[in-house]
Amino acid sequence: MVVRATGQITLSDLNDAKQLILYLNSNYKTQIYDPNGTTYNPNFTTSNLVITPELYVAGGNGGNMLPSAAVKSLFWYEGSQTTTPLAETGAGTTPSGLSYSLPTGAVATTAKPLTIKSNLTATTSQMFTCVITYLDPDLQMETTIKANVDIVKIVNGAAGTNGTDAYYLNLWAPSGDAIRNSNGNLTLKADMYKGAGSVTPSAYQWYIQDPTATVGGGGDADGGAGWRRINNVADPTAAPTLALSANASSQLAPATYYVKYTWCGLSGETIGSAQASLAVTAGNELKVTIPAFAANVTMAKVYIGTVSGTLFYAGDITTSAGNLIVKRYDNSAEPIPTASSTSMNVAQITIRNWAIPGVKGFKCVTSVAGTSTKFTAVIVVRDFQDPLVVNIIGTNVFKNGQGSLTLNAQLIQAGLVISNTGYTFGWSLYKPDGSLIKTYPAVTGDQITVPSTDVDATANLVVDASK
Repeated sequence: MVVRATGQITLSDLNDAKQLILYLNSNYKTQIYDPNGTTYNPNFTTSNLVITPELYVAGGNGGNMLPSAAVKSLFWYEGSQTTTPLAETGAGTTPSGLSYSLPTGAVATTAKPLTIKSNLTATTSQMFTCVITYLDPDLQMETTIKANVDIVKIVNGAAGTNGTDAYYLNLWAPSGDAIRNSNGNLTLKADMYKGAGSVTPSAYQWYIQDPTATVGGGGDADGGAGWRRINNVADPTAAPTLALSANASSQLAPATYYVKYTWCGLSGETIGSAQASLAVTAGNELKVTIPAFAANVTMAKVYIGTVSGTLFYAGDITTSAGNLIVKRYDNSAEPIPTASSTSMNVAQITIRNWAIPGVKGFKCVTSVAGTSTKFTAVIVVRDFQDPLVVNIIGTNVFKNGQGSLTLNAQLIQAGLVISNTGYTFGWSLYKPDGSLIKTYPAVTGDQITVPSTDVDATANLVVDASK
């Protein structure tokens, strides 16, 4: 379990300068040219290449900022140079001769995607660069952000009447290759071409980058060392075992709770197990124990609800035959999946957010009928993370050394309050000079009651949020 955030009620130091991320989202990253038929796939003259700039701000609302009044300027350039920008026009020509369009209008109100309408006839790759000037509305300070994207042309086959079409595997992410703050999932798609025409492979194998994987030790000869084979996970069958766990300060409301779990692996998440139920009384939490992990399982996700079959995420179990103490019920959390996403012998897979710790590579290996060669492609995906902040909410003053204070931990990411579900909280109390007074090992939820006897005049309460 990793500590994700720490909060303290008596002292906060917030950085006013915002972190900016500029991402160029291109609908195509490769173009395939077949010299035998002199064809391009995709053909940019009919299926235009569109590169959309997206600006994200830590502490914002989590969405693309563009267009925005806070953006003072946005310029596009061909290549890596930032001296001569492309003019905004409905019909322009780049320095290398490519036809393009770039919307006119104020950058505060007009989106500025770059549209390329020519094929890459004279080059095997072309870079485009975008530069944005952002004015922080609070600090009135300008920041310049630059990003670029490379479009690659791949030549399949040899020109001439005796030319032989080559095979090419293109691995791409149809909805973009990045998520933010572990929200959502990514789709990867493997397209196989012979020349500029598409063909259907007879088999697919998928791998995730893992330096500990070896051939015969999580990997195989097709993926090679450093690539772990992603295998199917079977749906769970047995119901979880439920029990009460006494806790006088329980935040779990008395009710009958219905519980299922899902198996999770590199291939995705299964549907739910058989359902169990238990009446939870006041002063108790719910202990959920699962069977031993099935093959290729890396963790289980637990879902609970007060209505049979209507279940919501309650936490993870990362050890085989392990258990989870459910401390709270949140019906706004992620609902239990209704379909498995674990089949791997397919052209398109869904990568769940827990499989993308920052930056991660994925590989696909395909087989095609009529040839003994196996074809490989690799893609890198990203999870952009805003800092996680934990605040302690509640009154922080005793009167005459009497009574107690009840305080709550609140998690904030990208300027929004997020659910505490799945997090464990560790509480501790310090003197003003930094020396430890005591810890509260029995309190692992997001709420704590501190008696006045623990505090002599002044103390600092600290909480760590772990997941």
